[in-house]
Amino acid sequence: MLFLTLSIQYIENKTDEVQDSQKVTKDDIATGDNVTARPLAHIYEQDVLVTRVVDGDTIYIQNEEMGEIKVRLIGIQAPEINHPTKGRECLGEEARVFAQQTLLNTYVIFSQDDSQDITDQYQRFLGYVVVGGNDFGELLIKEGLAQEYTYRRKYEKQGVYRDSQDIAQASNVGLWGETCQ
Repeated sequence: MLFLTLSIQYIENKTDEVQDSQKVTKDDIATGDNVTARPLAHIYEQDVLVTRVVDGDTIYIQNEEMGEIKVRLIGIQAPEINHPTKGRECLGEEARVFAQQTLLNTYVIFSQDDSQDITDQYQRFLGYVVVGGNDFGELLIKEGLAQEYTYRRKYEKQGVYRDSQDIAQASNVGLWGETCQ
């Protein structure tokens, strides 16, 4: 809830319009309307606790001020564990276990990317997670447990993620190894 409060304060303190000329109002935040408008800058970056891991690219984070929120990591696509049409994808469970072992019950730095929406179509907050000084998305790609994924527009870490994927592919790691062929 504090994240919404912070968002409202941010909006109240800024009279500028977002890049695509949409204004986000207090009412929009309260109702959930128009919350995918791009922010002008990072509006949130803080140490948070990872409380749950859904799969390799979706987690729950919380701190005392904002409570628990669902997060979709920007720039990666991990294999699905229980997709309605695809079912269980190769290395989906391994990606989730890696995320659990690396992130669960650990304090991480969560940050948003000013080139991306605040939330996705499922109302998951979009952002990056840094654990122990390492970008988790990059770690997952290097392990071959996720691939680089661009949704709609370029994002801040796209080059790094693509380079990491090229290395994983060339090394036949994870998704690019014999297990998933």
